[in-house]
Order: sequence, then C-alpha cells, then structure tokens
Amino acid sequence: MKSFFDASALVPLLILELHSKGAVEAWRETEVGYAWTWARVEVEAALIRRKVAPQCWSEWRGLDSKVRWLHAPTDFIDQICQFNRALGLRAADAGQLLVFERSTRAIEELKLVTFAREMHAAASRLQLSVR
Repeated sequence: MKSFFDASALVPLLILELHSKGAVEAWRETEVGYAWTWARVEVEAALIRRKVAPQCWSEWRGLDSKVRWLHAPTDFIDQICQFNRALGLRAADAGQLLVFERSTRAIEELKLVTFAREMHAAASRLQLSVR
C-alpha cells in the first residue's frame, strides 16, 4: 500500500497517543510512505512541545529518513488559500490535503492516513481515498 501520512498520523508513531495503534498498523501496511515537507515542522513542533526524550528524537530521525517527502512549488500559498476556501481547514491541514490530492494524480492507489476528523471529512467530501 502507498500511504500519505499527515502530521496527525506521524506523531502517534513516535509518542504514545490515542491513535498510536492505528498509526503503527498503517505504517506496517505501507510499502511507501509519503508526506508533505511541512509535516516535518509540525512533527518537530509536537516533539519540542512535549519535551520528549533523546530516544524519541532518534526515532524521529529514523522515521524521517524513511518517508518520501513531497515538496510544493513556491507559489503554493495562493493555491492552498483557494483550495481551502470551500473546506475551512486549519492552515497546515489544508496544505497537506492539497498536496495529497495533487499526489493522487501521479501516484496510483495512494491513500491518506489521518486521525484529524476535519481532514478526514474534507477528504471524504472530495472523494479522496482515506485509510
């Protein structure tokens, strides 16, 4: 399975949370894991805010090296704003969903892994494949 992980699915791989079991299961079933580069900022911010131990940072470096990071063009901010007008997501979620939506055009059978309710609902409204 090819999976696109948003930050809500990456953080539980590193920190024990409500969705950790589901995130680990999704990661195990994933042949190739993708994410938008901005999710790196969100994951690191979560680790900093929670003052995780050095071992968690080491695990993050390992996970970071396994993810295929997708980049967005420099004019992407305007596109995110326009895309999000009908969805009303938080800023990073809107960007991640737009990157996922665009990626589904180039990567066959890509599924979104998210534990954010609003993101899941927006992806479903757009008829995007959600795990």
